[in-house]
Amino acid sequence: MSSITKATALFLMMAPASMASAGPAGCPQVVQNASNLATNIAGGAGTYWDHHRKYVDYKYGPSHRVAGAEKLADDEKSKASVLKGSMPNILASFQATIQTARAQKCLPETDLLALEKKFTDMARKVNFDQFPEEEFETPPYKKPLPNGVNQSH
Repeated sequence: MSSITKATALFLMMAPASMASAGPAGCPQVVQNASNLATNIAGGAGTYWDHHRKYVDYKYGPSHRVAGAEKLADDEKSKASVLKGSMPNILASFQATIQTARAQKCLPETDLLALEKKFTDMARKVNFDQFPEEEFETPPYKKPLPNGVNQSH
């Protein structure tokens, strides 16, 4: 399960449990709006990184030999750009909704902070082209060498 899927599941599990003790009458709608926006962030981020991976593969990876790879790479880049362009507005709406939930005391502050951090970080990684951490594999130059092999040149 990817971190995007885990994060969305976390939100969807925490929100309904907390809504039972929710404050004002508007809280269920505020929490639902936050959940919808979190789902948009998670889905947009996942799709963005899929397009990004395909772009890199068509441009520099094994698929660069495929007929029309340059066009395919450009198409993937274009699709990713659309998602990246919409992310700041979705993030702003999510943050405003979280602030509303906070002001109305719809969810416990610890839950709000955890959700806010997770989805804000996810959106910002798209905005700044920072691969999600679980995507990084230890680069070969940082992997430990077998015993007896000298790393100095």
